[in-house]
Amino acid sequence: MELCLLLVLSLCSYSGLAAANDTQDTGTSEDGVTPKDSTALPTATVTIEPQSSVYVGEEVTLKCEIQPKSGWMYKWFKGSSSDHLSQPDTSTLTITAAAKSDESRYWCQGEMKDRAVSSLMSGHIYLAVKGLPTAAVTVESPQPPFYPGETVTLRCDIAEYTDWNQYFWYKGDKQIPDQNGKNITISGSNYAGQYRCKGWRGGRPRNSQRSASFPISVTALPTPTLSVQPESPVFTGEEVTLKCEIEPEGVWKYKWYKDWSKTLLPQLNTNKYTITSAAESNKGQYWCQGERIDRPKASHTSSTINIGVKGKYCVHACMHFYERGRVLKDCFFYCFCAILQLVTFEFVFE
Repeated sequence: MELCLLLVLSLCSYSGLAAANDTQDTGTSEDGVTPKDSTALPTATVTIEPQSSVYVGEEVTLKCEIQPKSGWMYKWFKGSSSDHLSQPDTSTLTITAAAKSDESRYWCQGEMKDRAVSSLMSGHIYLAVKGLPTAAVTVESPQPPFYPGETVTLRCDIAEYTDWNQYFWYKGDKQIPDQNGKNITISGSNYAGQYRCKGWRGGRPRNSQRSASFPISVTALPTPTLSVQPESPVFTGEEVTLKCEIEPEGVWKYKWYKDWSKTLLPQLNTNKYTITSAAESNKGQYWCQGERIDRPKASHTSSTINIGVKGKYCVHACMHFYERGRVLKDCFFYCFCAILQLVTFEFVFE
């Protein structure tokens, strides 16, 4: 009797356990509702194009991706601020012309359109903005000062990269047409002004910075100052020195002329012209002119200086000596050379 009761209890327990297992396998609760599995929140992923450092003025595109792709609005963040950028709620953030102020870290987050569920934040991505290569205007030739009518050659130097394909030149704020080479020549009566340049190439960065302004000023041709020592008139046999002075010193060779002749005087190209022993043939009008040593550009002509040459005279002095109206001694002559006119001396003794 007891054995039969134990057997019945065992069978009942096994049946209850089997029923419970069947209920778990079917996923059906006691009230007949089948629960759904919970899904972890997705993590946003941010990418950037171009991937390397960008240069000032370049376009930059950041993209935020969340799986699944549809059904999201996007928020963009910059720097250390928790406030999102005032950008359209799209998966793409575009910076059309990067500036140094755009350099920072960026990240994004998604928010579902139909309910208040946000994705996890993306990792940070850093946008580095590099300055463009620097251009500089230099003078190729000639060196300043620049004079009216001269032709001046300017050069655009860019230290970074060597494959600049094209150059752009500016005078003031206006681009100079038909000037696309590394060098530019300027001339005429109105070439003074502020000049700038920049370069263009096929790779990145495509442009250089525009250079700082380079001033070109036109200096009036100098006028020589002519002097003479000793001053005219000079006398036969004296040494005479004419001096021609032009500013700035040290950059001129000198030409000497007489009596407005276009024939140069036989003198070295120095600023002094020396007559070692003045003669009658040396009298006349003298003038000078300078020419730059480094280029064929002449100064104005100096004013003229007149040199007069006087001869030395032989003076005959006849001296008569009288005493109370009586001649004491016959007249005699004393001849000497001096820079005097003919003079007669007469001494009368009472």
